[in-house]
Amino acid sequence: MKFAVRLISSIFAAATLVGCGSRSEDRFSKVAIPEENRVDVEFRRLDKELTGLNYANSASEFAKLKDVYAANDSSDMNFLDIYTEAVLNIGNVDQMETRNIIQKFATGKPYCEFFQDADSVFPDMSAEKQELDNAFSILKTNLPDMNVPKQYVAIVSGFYSNVLCTKSRLGFSLEYYLGANYPNYKYVDGLYDYMICNYRREKLVSDGVFCWLSTEYEFKESAPTLLQKIIYLGKLVYLTSVSLPNEDLHTILGYTPDQYEWCCQNEAQMWHYMAENKHLFNTDRLTVGKYCDPAPSTAFFPQDSPGRSGLFVGYNIVKAYLDANTNVTLQELMNNNDASEILEMSGYNPK
Repeated sequence: MKFAVRLISSIFAAATLVGCGSRSEDRFSKVAIPEENRVDVEFRRLDKELTGLNYANSASEFAKLKDVYAANDSSDMNFLDIYTEAVLNIGNVDQMETRNIIQKFATGKPYCEFFQDADSVFPDMSAEKQELDNAFSILKTNLPDMNVPKQYVAIVSGFYSNVLCTKSRLGFSLEYYLGANYPNYKYVDGLYDYMICNYRREKLVSDGVFCWLSTEYEFKESAPTLLQKIIYLGKLVYLTSVSLPNEDLHTILGYTPDQYEWCCQNEAQMWHYMAENKHLFNTDRLTVGKYCDPAPSTAFFPQDSPGRSGLFVGYNIVKAYLDANTNVTLQELMNNNDASEILEMSGYNPK
């Protein structure tokens, strides 16, 4: 193992510096948006609603909230029920015990500080709403079969998940976006520096779009090859960048600027390492995960590499495919699940 690490380090040290190519998403992001595709979604602040609730009359107050967050159709669930039962795992708000727990969660230590600090960092979320509306308007124009959220909801989840997607709602746990230097993160078990560097307000919108896309276009391979997984993830990154044309690609990818530059400089070496070690058609979960799962760095590569470097390679394959096949629409891209065909037709082979 030590020999392998030394070998790969020497390969990357000898890499020729190459810059990343320009983004080519403009032909999709700059489309004219028909009026019927313009999205204007309500942004609700459940976090504020819970801290401002009249708990002396909690039964009727929560009944009103349940009406606000009612399901849009029979295939959906009440968002407040999802929040208390699935996210907080404390039961239904129709029960007094559950309402008492919510009161302690929202107004008592230690989590009340996260509610207060979320309100301080996000006193207003009109900018995020506008970005999300624009993003989904672009996506709806390019992907006419795609559903868009009916409501955005800000919550504090107790570090359950940074983004929560239901059939019709897109939820954001604001405690994940309080800034990389937020002091209380050091007191939360399971949070590491490589994760916290992305816990900033600038990541919220792209995280939300990426998550929504992943539920609209679910990955259905139970034992995927590495190639299938990185091309799927590359599609999601590409679509997210189409919807957010002014967002830095490194932010969408979750890399630091230095990590992104490292990938630009070492793209060919990453690709050839994957191919020469027969990883591309490997279905071993551990191998695939080392390229695609969050981590401080990619295990096969030097420590300067980002975790999830497979997203960078997958994005560039998808970009090359669309650049080489300008007649292909984004809807056709998402309908094509043949990763080998996409790779072959992309002509991708970085030097």
